[in-house]
Amino acid sequence: MKISWHANQRMVRRWIKYLGFEEAMRLMNWNNSDPSFSLRANSMKGFTRADLVERLTILKTCIQARLLKDGLCSVQDESAGLVVSVVDPQSGETIVDCCAAPGGKTLFMASCLRGKGDLQ
Repeated sequence: MKISWHANQRMVRRWIKYLGFEEAMRLMNWNNSDPSFSLRANSMKGFTRADLVERLTILKTCIQARLLKDGLCSVQDESAGLVVSVVDPQSGETIVDCCAAPGGKTLFMASCLRGKGDLQ
């Protein structure tokens, strides 16, 4: 979907009107910045956050360490991880996942269920 230049101008004017110039500029700068990412340890493989930190401290990159390839961790946006923390899946529960691809939240929820639950 392509947004026209005029639509962008209207949106910027609206932000300036409601937020003020400085806050609108902060919002636009934030919106145009590179997103951050996080690594989540895969507890289903008995790999803890402390294990991940230790391995990353010793080795230069996840790729060199084979952590990603071996499935010991995954790259996940912090906001996606927060969603799973709010849902707080517990062993034995049935979770209906309506999240969009690529499946990071689904894998995180599955690891929380520890093989004892249903994820649909």
